[in-house]
Amino acid sequence: MEDQIFIQSRLIDADEARKNGAFTTLPIRIHKRNDIADATAHRVLRDWGHHMADGWEKKALTSFSHLGNLNAFTYTEALPERLGVLAYLLDLGLIHDDATEGIGLEDAIAEHRDFERSLDVETTEQPAQGSRADKLKKLAAQILLEAVRIDHDMGIHMLEMYQREWLAIVEKDNDKEFKDLEEYFTYRKCNFGMRAFWPMVEYGMGIRLTTKDQELIKHVMEPIEEALMLTNDYWSWDREYEDWKTNGNRLVNVIDVVRRTRSIPIDAAREIVKQMIIHTEQEYVKRKTEFYKQHPDLSLDLRRWIEAGGCVVSGSHYWATSAPRHHVRFRESSAQELSSPDISSEASVSSKTCSSHTSFAPDECGDPEASEVQVSTRALKKDDGKRGQKRRYVEDELHQNGLKKKVHTELGWEMPDDMAIQSPCRYIRSLPSKGVRSMLIEALNVWIQAPRESVKAVEQLIRLLHDASLILDDIEDDSPLRRGKAATHLIFGHSQAINSANFMFVQAVQEARKLSNPQAVDIVLRELERLHLGQSWDLFWKHNLISPTEEEYMNMVDSKTGGLFRMLLQLIAGEKEQSPKCDMERLIRLVALLGRFFQVRDDYVNLKSATYTEQKGFCEDLDEGKFSYPIVHFMQHAPAMLRAQVTSIFRQRPSGGTGRETTPMTKEVKQHVLDLLESAGTFEAVLNLMRQMEVEITTEIGRLEEITGESNPMLWLVAEKLSVRGLV
Repeated sequence: MEDQIFIQSRLIDADEARKNGAFTTLPIRIHKRNDIADATAHRVLRDWGHHMADGWEKKALTSFSHLGNLNAFTYTEALPERLGVLAYLLDLGLIHDDATEGIGLEDAIAEHRDFERSLDVETTEQPAQGSRADKLKKLAAQILLEAVRIDHDMGIHMLEMYQREWLAIVEKDNDKEFKDLEEYFTYRKCNFGMRAFWPMVEYGMGIRLTTKDQELIKHVMEPIEEALMLTNDYWSWDREYEDWKTNGNRLVNVIDVVRRTRSIPIDAAREIVKQMIIHTEQEYVKRKTEFYKQHPDLSLDLRRWIEAGGCVVSGSHYWATSAPRHHVRFRESSAQELSSPDISSEASVSSKTCSSHTSFAPDECGDPEASEVQVSTRALKKDDGKRGQKRRYVEDELHQNGLKKKVHTELGWEMPDDMAIQSPCRYIRSLPSKGVRSMLIEALNVWIQAPRESVKAVEQLIRLLHDASLILDDIEDDSPLRRGKAATHLIFGHSQAINSANFMFVQAVQEARKLSNPQAVDIVLRELERLHLGQSWDLFWKHNLISPTEEEYMNMVDSKTGGLFRMLLQLIAGEKEQSPKCDMERLIRLVALLGRFFQVRDDYVNLKSATYTEQKGFCEDLDEGKFSYPIVHFMQHAPAMLRAQVTSIFRQRPSGGTGRETTPMTKEVKQHVLDLLESAGTFEAVLNLMRQMEVEITTEIGRLEEITGESNPMLWLVAEKLSVRGLV
């Protein structure tokens, strides 16, 4: 059965491993395609040198060793086409960790946050053009794209968990000294990033564990996680201890905890930790054996997963015995290898096979050489946060007491306090956002190359208009939810919400006046006019119970949804002194296609997505009696008998002109409508249309890349994020 469990890896001779100093009791395996891992590690160094140009590609100690690549020992059963993605992310993280030690304290904090955002596919924060953050973003964009192209759903999940469960939490603890092993392990379980590591193993193997699976094997996997933490600490001790003596950085290592709490020499503490590792490995074997007996019919995937977990422990252990990253005596040979012609030459692996992970790999999850900078800055971050909170609190107090006023010096009168009008604005801005428009703005600017300051101003302007439209849409649709939270008008009342939305329109026009393009205000007003005209037809059809044709619906979308897309493109292009590299007509066609696709996709997920149900309610468009695209298609193509049923149901909605207050449509009636659409083939037809639209969009992106001679991975990421593959 072993040949069914271990498909991608081969066994390392145990006697040979012991000669190199390994004492792990578990079998050691290495991926058969170590060449992919090595070639990707070279690629990361080349890419870092090209994008960052700071010299760290020559100094960083990454995944290389003469025994094999860390990634080949860690992701032993990864599919070969995915190993490169994982290897890229890990090595990118290692270089980043080393680079943060070569800069000042505050810069290290900022760069860590920049790295976190560079791997966040939904971030709405955009770095300054030409900054290190901007370079990191471009460096990471290609590998993010490769990850989701290989496997859309698992790629998105892996990257979200990596960003949220590792990068976003690594700085969050204080710098107090651990009083015992229990306190240390509690800290390390959070800091070590295993919740981010396992999704990477899932991605590599192409196995997505269910919650039930995870709970079933949890007892077996617990010793593996503990063994990984202990193994990392054992082999990184010399380097961390030297760093502590030289630079005074905090020691985050189990050997130090044992040494201090038991008042024993370092060698004795190290031997105790060694025995702890062996004991923990054997506990894993014991639990695994008992588990297999209790579950003789366990699926092959789960058996492969459990066995691969043990290989992570033994593989990282063996690699660490001779890794230049941990041992000075191996660094000279490593430096010679990295300066060889291979680094500058093309790797043997295609650039399409690449990239992936960062510092929570078994030997790096708790890498104090990287984390000490982070840990030692926590007090500073905490203080800054308190000062910021206090400042906001004082401002709120001034607002509440009517003391914060703006004086119009020319006329001598005071502007009213803006707390009341800004509160709904701040609320809608605080709700989670998919960030698609921000990503699109940044992606389009790859070709347009407008100044970063102007792009930020356009982004702010679009955000104001978008937020204002969301508030008004929820009122006009009588929608109770927005992104899983109460709609703005339910918090602040209809009148206040409408007033704040109108205020944001005024602010947007003021933002347009600040742009360098003298036509900016005209562009905003022209597209706002079209947007409101489009919305008028959406409301008209609903109020009068008239289903438009598909052509009429798309015309409405071009005016309404496409309006903001078209506006942001024209505003960015207007900020460029010279003409953009590519034809504006082609760019306008692209954003028009994106606008249509975005709206039809939104209409589809409103009726079909469980996630959308959580955020907006179950089939909320049906509560509104809205003629969304699936309903429009159904009313044009379904048999008359079925159309009559939907018309009858919609006629009973308040939007049909009854004048009654809105009450949600019953779940049973909604399900009946869904069944009617399903039986008429509507959902399949809508999916086919979206697939066709997606082909048109990707074809247009490809043509624009040919015209400009410049690839645009950020734009491909937008397309992948919205891809139909994520819906079925």
